[in-house]
Amino acid sequence: MNYPVFVVKVQLSLATNHAKQQVLVYNEDRTVYWQDTAGKDIIETMAGRQKAYFVAVRNAKGVIEIGEETEEQDW
Repeated sequence: MNYPVFVVKVQLSLATNHAKQQVLVYNEDRTVYWQDTAGKDIIETMAGRQKAYFVAVRNAKGVIEIGEETEEQDW
């Protein structure tokens, strides 16, 4: 089954009240929006960067699946 493909910005928190670093994932019009504790895989993928853009899909269970990194967006 094919799912709609879109671009998301993955952004790590610079400062937080939480015990662990947070991650925010959203698309340009914010119809996709997810915030949680940043896991080891996300922190490693970000490689010290605060933000990066990725191709993503929302699977049949509604889970955002992040794919390959894409070019910088202007939003």
